Amino acid sequence: MSHIITAPLPPHTDHIFASKHGVELPLRIFPSPNPKPNTPWLLYVHGGAFMTGQHWYPFPWYLRGFGGLKGMHIASISYRLAPHVRFEDMVEDCTDAFAWLRQHLHEYVPDLDIDNYAIAGQSAGGTLVLTLGRLLQPRPKAVGDVFGLPDFFNPFYYDSTPAVPTDIVPTSGRWTDAELEQGTKDRDPSQAMFYGPNYTTTSEEDLRKGWDTDVVKFDDKVLFHLDLRYYIRSRKRLFNVLFREDEYASREEWETYVRKWNPIDHLTKDFPPTVILHGTGDTMVPVEESRRVAETLRGLGVEVKIVEEEGQQHAWDRKYDSPQVPGWEQYIQPILDFVEEKLA
Repeated sequence: MSHIITAPLPPHTDHIFASKHGVELPLRIFPSPNPKPNTPWLLYVHGGAFMTGQHWYPFPWYLRGFGGLKGMHIASISYRLAPHVRFEDMVEDCTDAFAWLRQHLHEYVPDLDIDNYAIAGQSAGGTLVLTLGRLLQPRPKAVGDVFGLPDFFNPFYYDSTPAVPTDIVPTSGRWTDAELEQGTKDRDPSQAMFYGPNYTTTSEEDLRKGWDTDVVKFDDKVLFHLDLRYYIRSRKRLFNVLFREDEYASREEWETYVRKWNPIDHLTKDFPPTVILHGTGDTMVPVEESRRVAETLRGLGVEVKIVEEEGQQHAWDRKYDSPQVPGWEQYIQPILDFVEEKLA
């Protein structure tokens, strides 16, 4: 099995929390292996550049750390992906999942304190939890931002020089640029996907086994979406597509709309305590982004902790599948301890 699947999944149950335009949205619940009275829980939001990713298999350190070591229940949620929906629709999916969990989580896990929870997400999921931290009620006791994108206006994301994304495979060549360009304008929500693999180097069979789902298949829809992600990312148009710039009469009008959802602009003094993890060698999301979040929160009087691992690239934390991995004590344990303290 590839590096995408590095540890077996703990026991879990699968549920549908919403159906939108015919698209069923699932979530997965991982009950605590050692629950105690009033067990806290974690809401986990996956990454994938808002266009791919999956909720079935969180990075192992979340499951082993928050679940196995800290004894928390974990709920990992899906959301619809671009370009068929925009960012605000993804936020709505996350808040709908939260509402479902508040109503139903107690049915599937024992000894739950539903109000005692934290949220965490990586990359695109980090962006979403920075947004959810101000929207969810009651507020989470802690927010875990793992190399999230806090500023949709950072010039880094709009550099006119084509980038070569190293975290995803190049386009297959099956579709022309004209076909992919047309794909950026597909706004039919009934065609929205809630998952998409970042790679095809792992077989369907291995992913189904590793993620414990029969949903995964590398059909034309999935492969086109994977090519579309590379096409958009390599042209640095992710946010232009995510926020549908082509639907606005002017750049100014579009920026006014985007500003309503820009996480860095909506951090306030009552934002929950926040812990941040980032690699200093990240070429997908510059570490300076996380440093800005930390600086902004500190200026507002919000408790914040930032943990940086020197020289590490985007999503390097996948390697932490057990406390025996070198670096766990230095980079993962502080995240777990920060959240546990806020949930005490």
